[in-house]
Amino acid sequence: MSVLLRFHTVSDTDLSEILQEPIKLEILYYGEVLDPSALDDLDDEAKDNILTWTPEVKSDVLYVEGMFQSLHYLLTAESDTNLGAFPLNFLNGKRQEAGEIGWGPVTFYNSNDVQIIAEALDELDLSELERKFDPAILNEMRIFPRGYVWKKDDIGSLLEKIKEITAFLKETKNKHLGLYRIFV
Repeated sequence: MSVLLRFHTVSDTDLSEILQEPIKLEILYYGEVLDPSALDDLDDEAKDNILTWTPEVKSDVLYVEGMFQSLHYLLTAESDTNLGAFPLNFLNGKRQEAGEIGWGPVTFYNSNDVQIIAEALDELDLSELERKFDPAILNEMRIFPRGYVWKKDDIGSLLEKIKEITAFLKETKNKHLGLYRIFV
């Protein structure tokens, strides 16, 4: 089974609501609380506050899918999750976490984080990334997807995905929104 990465836009207001009450993440992502019995220990006012909450913004989605580890390595020179420095470790690094969807905690980036990430991506020298790309290293390090044999021409699809991510982050920045990241 493959692990896939997706980014969803979120307003800072919604992010704040979720950090205060993580079960609201289910409403943000699924449109409802999946297990209403999770609210049984709350008083009626708290339950009502959760069940009547609606996100301020409808999320846009960016599908990075299975390329996340190779892109993380290309941007940070790190193969392990959570390594590399912010802002370029955003594909696989830790930031604010709340709740779980898919393969673990959901990571949030507020609108200020998005601005920093978008600026860092905009400043990337793609020709330098292309020069540094060494498929032998990715194969040796078993960079995801496991079992795939990296080739020199794979850099084209990686650079296209970086361009797509850069455009998405720029648009998100211009809307003054944040992001949340899930692995499914």
